[in-house]
Amino acid sequence: VDRGVELLDTSFQAMIITNNGDNFSVGANLVLLLAAAQTEDFDGIDLMIRHFQQSMLRLKYAPRPVVSAVFSRALGGGCEIVLQSHRVQASAETYIGLVEVGVGLIPSAGGCKEMVLRYPDSLEAFEVIGQGKVSGSAEEARQLRFLNAADRISMNPELLIGEAQQFAIELAADYSPGAPRLDIPAGGEPAYAKMRLAAWSARESGWISNHDFVIGEKLAYVLSGGRVTAGSKISEQHLLDLEREAFLSLCGMRQTQQRIEYMLKNGKPLRN
Repeated sequence: VDRGVELLDTSFQAMIITNNGDNFSVGANLVLLLAAAQTEDFDGIDLMIRHFQQSMLRLKYAPRPVVSAVFSRALGGGCEIVLQSHRVQASAETYIGLVEVGVGLIPSAGGCKEMVLRYPDSLEAFEVIGQGKVSGSAEEARQLRFLNAADRISMNPELLIGEAQQFAIELAADYSPGAPRLDIPAGGEPAYAKMRLAAWSARESGWISNHDFVIGEKLAYVLSGGRVTAGSKISEQHLLDLEREAFLSLCGMRQTQQRIEYMLKNGKPLRN
């Protein structure tokens, strides 16, 4: 991604992100992450996240348009790439979602940040991320705001890359890069309290476990903008810093490490 963005300065009109595999991307390498967490290499994890975050910012504000040609599954970090592309050309059968809670984590490369920007009501963003919602189609991905109104859907998967290429060239004609936002209104303490109450009620009802509640508290803290007054203006970088801090703290918890290990062994989430 970084090299592609560099080349956009000198050599290309636009960039497409895609591949010819079975999935667009199912996220980070959990084997490496678990090994780093179990050996308490938190400096290494921190460096990895910082690099991923900065790559996503470069992608979002690239000098020329970037289009993700997404298909099949785009989960976790794969979803974060989609969220931070300039536009998306999605295959009709695309399953997009931020599923990190299932392995005891939260999105940490701009996923939380982007959902704050897409959902004026932070409780709605909290539910989408906290419940690990995954779209059943590209149209549903639009309803969940993983895609926006300007993104396009390809009905024929064989035409996906060609249509993404045409879309990217169209966008290049009058594209102008933006800059990271500094004026995002924070929900602050009232928003945090509302989200925490929702998580507490779910735990009391037996819908979520104690560790789910811990994750929910951290997610609520990030989505509300941290310890700031409601309505305060915060930056994208501030939200990224909160994401990273929460992710690192969760990596250090045994319950999260157990979830990652279980997912790797069994291919399904552990409720602990």
